[in-house]
Amino acid sequence: MTQVTTALTAFQFRVLEALLEQTDRPAASTPPWHTGRTLAQSLWPYSPAWTRRTRGRNNRNGALGGTMPMKGAKAAWDLVDLGFASATEDENYQPRFTISAAGRDALTHKSTAGSPVTPATPAQTEPTQRYGAAHHSQEG
Repeated sequence: MTQVTTALTAFQFRVLEALLEQTDRPAASTPPWHTGRTLAQSLWPYSPAWTRRTRGRNNRNGALGGTMPMKGAKAAWDLVDLGFASATEDENYQPRFTISAAGRDALTHKSTAGSPVTPATPAQTEPTQRYGAAHHSQEG
C-alpha cells in the first residue's frame, strides 16, 4: 500500500489543537477526551446555532442546539479517517475523540493549507469502522 499525503486545512488544525488541549491539559472536572458536543462547544462557543431548536414532533420542541454535536463529531471523524485523531466508544457506543501521534506530529510541524502532511503509518489512512462495531458483531 502506498502512503497517502493529505493537506490539512486551517480548520482541521483548529480541531487538532482543540483535541490536544483537551487531551494534554483537561480542566479538573473534565475528562481527557472530547465528544462531538464538547468538541463543538470548544470550536464554536458563541455560535447562534446553540440557541436554535431542531424541528420537534408530536407538539414537542426539538433539541436545543441539536445539530452542533453532529458537526463537532463530523470534524473529528474526518481527522480519525486521516489518522490524525483516534476514537474509542464508551459503554453507550458514543465516540470519544483524542489526538493521535500523527496529529501531534502534524501540529509540531504545522504546515500551511497547501503543504502535505503525512500520517504516521499508511494503515491509519484507511477508514475506521464506526457506530457500535463491537455491539453489532455480537448480534446473531
